[in-house]
Parts: sequence; C-alpha cells; structure tokens
Amino acid sequence: MTNSGAVLGPTVNIARGTRVTLHLNDIIPNVDVATKIQCNMPIMAERAMYWNNKGGGTSSIGWTQ
Repeated sequence: MTNSGAVLGPTVNIARGTRVTLHLNDIIPNVDVATKIQCNMPIMAERAMYWNNKGGGTSSIGWTQ
C-alpha cells in the first residue's frame, strides 16, 4: 500500500526453515509503503529499515501468527 493506493508486490515462495530479504526500494523506488504478508502456515516477519547509506537504521521485533 502506498499513499497513492495499492500496488501489487511480488509473490515469494520460501522453503520451510529458510529466510528471504526483500529490498522494497528496489521493487517500489522512492515511495513510502506498508506491506501485507500472508502465509498458510506459521511465519515470522521482521521489518528492518536503514538510511544514510546504512549509517542509521531500526528494526521491529519479529511477530508470529
């Protein structure tokens, strides 16, 4: 979701016990976004944000459902 409305993002299949990193700025450059993650089994998602050429950043606590 962007300030201008929904944008279809990538579908990513991830094998159990593995991880993947998506660089959203490569997918939707220079736009503020919110993401929705869906899975048919338990999953853990984390949001990490970096700026100033990785001179600063933050990470959310992982969340499971």
